[in-house]
Amino acid sequence: MAWLRAVEPQDVWPYPLMLLGMFILFFSWQQAIPRLPAAAFDKLGLYLLAGVGLGALLVAEEYYFAMPIGTFFAALVENRLRPLYVYDRGINILSLLIWPLAVLLGLRFWQVLVLGLVALYLTSLTSSQSSTLGILLGLVVFIGASLRPILMRWSLVVATLVTVLLAPLLPAMVIEWWSATHDSNIWNSANGSQRLQIWQNVARAALAQPWLGHGLDAARHLPAIMEHVHPHNGVLQIWLEFGLVGVTAWLAGLVWLLRRLPQSPIFFALYAAWMGVFVVSYNIWQPWWLAMPFLLASLQLLALRAQAARAV
Repeated sequence: MAWLRAVEPQDVWPYPLMLLGMFILFFSWQQAIPRLPAAAFDKLGLYLLAGVGLGALLVAEEYYFAMPIGTFFAALVENRLRPLYVYDRGINILSLLIWPLAVLLGLRFWQVLVLGLVALYLTSLTSSQSSTLGILLGLVVFIGASLRPILMRWSLVVATLVTVLLAPLLPAMVIEWWSATHDSNIWNSANGSQRLQIWQNVARAALAQPWLGHGLDAARHLPAIMEHVHPHNGVLQIWLEFGLVGVTAWLAGLVWLLRRLPQSPIFFALYAAWMGVFVVSYNIWQPWWLAMPFLLASLQLLALRAQAARAV
């Protein structure tokens, strides 16, 4: 329905096909995992550690040595050097991968805590504030779930319900409250005020069509938002494109997921970290970002299988 309500349906037809393809791949992988031999899991954590480590080294090299690789490919392909923030996507991917990595390596509580604190420090040195936020939320939830897992599960359910259902009202409420009580900008960063203004404009547009939304990729065609390409907030984007009907269906899926998550602090931490990034950045239809939940879920299924293999 959101596809048909799109301003230009012929331009957005790949989106539902991408989503369908990822669901098919994920469920096929889910069926294949139990048939994998136990020996396949022996070094899986080490392989992922090597990949995350190499990715982190690449980002560090680009940040602190004036982007030699980026400069080289810019000269070959487009003769234009892109800014450092283009690496934020990779930083976000690496920051989310630390949680399945911790499970695959069989890390204990204090080891996971050290890994998370190191990742938090390293991302704070980059321009990727969303990665820092995601890791911080993940650490808070990890500690809370380690102490009170049942309480943390239901706290995540309640926080998700409140955040998603009130999302169209929150930007204006927060800005109004802050302006009335503070003189400074609520978000002291280069694009903080702009990001909050985008969210407020998206929220107003979402409330103008609250039931079914404006259709897929609506932000590109709404005057108050189109110059920014997308809402930079996944929850508000779902409200904008699908309305309350779509939000309700998506929210039901999140609550179902939270109730079925294994009683593991790391699984709760991964959910919180992903949601932290989801609500402050990226277009939900960017293929790499659309694929991230499926990739993370696949890795967590592998981690569960690896735990079972180690217990035998």
